[in-house]
Amino acid sequence: MKLNTFVVATVLASALSAGPLLAQTEDEKAKMQKDIQNWAAMREEAIPAGEILAGDVKNIANPVGQVEELILNEKGTRIQYVLFEVPYPYSFYTGEDGFVNYKAVEVEDGYYGGVNLLIRDADVDLPRDQLKLTKGEARGRLVSRLIGSDIKFADGQMREVEDILVHPKTGMVTHYVVEMNPDALFDDDSRTIRATKVSIKKDGSIVTDLKVTDVEETQDFDPRFL
Repeated sequence: MKLNTFVVATVLASALSAGPLLAQTEDEKAKMQKDIQNWAAMREEAIPAGEILAGDVKNIANPVGQVEELILNEKGTRIQYVLFEVPYPYSFYTGEDGFVNYKAVEVEDGYYGGVNLLIRDADVDLPRDQLKLTKGEARGRLVSRLIGSDIKFADGQMREVEDILVHPKTGMVTHYVVEMNPDALFDDDSRTIRATKVSIKKDGSIVTDLKVTDVEETQDFDPRFL
């Protein structure tokens, strides 16, 4: 299921606000149920990196720490490392700040929304000093920095990256969420751009070979449905 096949000015929202379920026709009920299933399936294929950054890291028994940073691989195509910090008073029991390879974690929905990362193997998280990556090498790969940066279109126009969507199991970057109407005060106009159309330069700048006019309405995005 491809994320940009869904129009998020969606019938799901209208169906949910159309009144009691009993007042709907059988066709309307069936369509609403299908929409809900579609969005649930999307959640299995793409989650906002911003939610991961706001989550916790834990092992099977206890909390480990809070996600501090996500680092992409050298090509910028997937999350490679998760950096976490151990806040007081947990630092007395679980050790120091560390990192873990994204391949060693599983994504779980949090109790109060968002997502958490579960480490099943107690020996895969490592101290920070074992991460052999310089500040310069990491600069263009820090997800927290990429979110909020501008993306440059082929026609020279700039827009802000609101979030990055990743596959929860593999960490592969699937889409960039971009605010297309920078002058709007209240009404967001968020669209998705396939990661295959986006490049991260060595200096950390983000570019796409698309023009602003290439981003069609079928790429609308609404985070409420992920």
